[in-house]
Amino acid sequence: MLKEAKTAYPHECCGLLVGDSNDSGKVVREVYPVENKNKVRAADRYEIDPKEFDRIDQAATKKGWNITGIYHSHPDHPAEPSAFDKDCANVWTEYSYIIISVKDGVDDDLRCWRFDAKKQDVEEEKVKINRRNFIIGLLLIGFSFSVYLIIPVIFCFSISMKAKSGAAAVSYILSWVVLGIGICFAGKEGYEFFKEIILKGFLRKMSENMADEEIDLRGVLCPINFVKTKLKLEMMESGQVLEVTLDDGEPMRSVPRSIKEEGHKVIKVEPFDDGYKILIKKADS
Repeated sequence: MLKEAKTAYPHECCGLLVGDSNDSGKVVREVYPVENKNKVRAADRYEIDPKEFDRIDQAATKKGWNITGIYHSHPDHPAEPSAFDKDCANVWTEYSYIIISVKDGVDDDLRCWRFDAKKQDVEEEKVKINRRNFIIGLLLIGFSFSVYLIIPVIFCFSISMKAKSGAAAVSYILSWVVLGIGICFAGKEGYEFFKEIILKGFLRKMSENMADEEIDLRGVLCPINFVKTKLKLEMMESGQVLEVTLDDGEPMRSVPRSIKEEGHKVIKVEPFDDGYKILIKKADS
């Protein structure tokens, strides 16, 4: 939900909460993001397609669950119900309403509300996030990737090829089995978290020295070489790496210095033929 709220900013995102209830209250089992159909006032209104509502309701029923609530975001506004939100809550009193406040593209607050029929007004509900299964699942997902990554190491051992192949096959199957169990515990959110935050971060560190784009500026005089480097970086995404080949001498003294002054990061410099190759990581926009 938080990721979607930040992605949708400065517009409102919305979705449905699916789960069941126990003695402690409502339990959210799954979250279904849906498109905000209100394109005219997307900055301060949300609208859920009735067909999407019915589709998710039917999917929940098949699992023995039901729709327990609705969530949406408030761009640059507190996580408190607006007059429109209160009107919606007054119609569907059985639902809980999670509101996510997003300020300047960053999630700021998350609060939950429901309509109290006796008071004829909304009141806040406590939100308790159960991270036990999420953490267990995350550990299992991490272990599965570790098992998968050691497969090439198996072939370095001084054992027969048959034994190597057998061990590699077992490791491969085990990694997928453990991954499936981990996803069952952590859910799609856990898998996405591991993939986006942990795995991609790890791979990004490993591949930081690999360029996304290249430009050869040998023979190009200053400051034209800097201008071409700057223009190339402007066409790239934040965090991408540009490999620039420069002549020795003045180009190597001025271009890296000017690039740093622009806020970019020079992550590597190495000799190449009669010049140098420098790797530049584009700064965040």
